[in-house]
Amino acid sequence: MKRIILTGILYSKKNYDLSYRLRGICKRYSLNLVNAIDFVELTIKCLELKPQVVFCDCSTIEFTSGNLNAFLEKNEFKDTRIVFIGQDNDEDKFKNLLCKNLSFAKFSELETLIDNLQNDYDFENIVVKNIEIYDGLELEICKMLSDLGLSPKHSGYLYLRYSIKSVVLNNGVLDSLNSEHYPIIASVFKTSPANVERNIRNAICQAWLNSGKNNWHEVFFLKSIKDGKKPTNREFIYMCSEIIISQHKIRQYIA
Repeated sequence: MKRIILTGILYSKKNYDLSYRLRGICKRYSLNLVNAIDFVELTIKCLELKPQVVFCDCSTIEFTSGNLNAFLEKNEFKDTRIVFIGQDNDEDKFKNLLCKNLSFAKFSELETLIDNLQNDYDFENIVVKNIEIYDGLELEICKMLSDLGLSPKHSGYLYLRYSIKSVVLNNGVLDSLNSEHYPIIASVFKTSPANVERNIRNAICQAWLNSGKNNWHEVFFLKSIKDGKKPTNREFIYMCSEIIISQHKIRQYIA
């Protein structure tokens, strides 16, 4: 059966065992899982990703009534399901709160819950986000990618454009690609992290072959590129982001 790619956020404070086990279940059921360790990070990621479900780890976090009401009252989160994960004795805490979008589940029940969540969504009615945002930063990124020989006809081009922009807006901080970066991009484009990684790598490889190392050396000024060493996904994203950030700083200094 063909499954749509859903998005979930685990709201947990460094519960690595739960994160590892839940990520395995989500992978089997085509649900991209992104982590959030505090309420501010959770809110920001929810606004950006519009997840179908938020898993709350009862063992490490506690939703205050104020936080919970803020979440449930926001129109942006009206279609987001909140699932509290805990032990049998934790369920009593939420008896008066359980409703359509708020439920409680033991870990052993999560596979069934996620499977049911998949069945609630009609594949034909899922609309992929349109992230064609033509602002100044977007145009700078497009020009840089074009100068390096990357073509918009490749899916990896869109992923790179989104990736570079997010790193620039995050002041040049590039988190772990596999555990943070790729899952977020995959959630935005309704695909899998593996597809994001592969398509970015293929787009870089094609541009490297078509454009040539001399052109790339002129952009990045790296001896390793001049010697014929193609940059990795991480190196490429980081270098593009750093150049754009540097250009912005230079323009601000001149102004």
